[in-house]
Amino acid sequence: MDINTTAEERSYMTVGMDEINLIDFSQVLQNSDETVRENNNKTRFLISWNNGEEPSFIPSLQTKSQVYTYDEILIVMNTNEWSKPVTGTTEN
Repeated sequence: MDINTTAEERSYMTVGMDEINLIDFSQVLQNSDETVRENNNKTRFLISWNNGEEPSFIPSLQTKSQVYTYDEILIVMNTNEWSKPVTGTTEN
């Protein structure tokens, strides 16, 4: 897996946490179940791979999302499910 690709040259997908044991980490850009990004309530996680190299295990996943582009996954990651709201004030 070539990790030297840009974010725009990758595909992204979220998957239900109960299927993390089905992920072949040699086929995605994450190293292990400890390096995936999880949503706030730890029920879903994010995987990514280089465009044109869809992992062979994807069809077996029952809780997979659609495949997202970089611009699309940024929108998903900025939702309340994935991002915690910033609170408090900033002092200058």
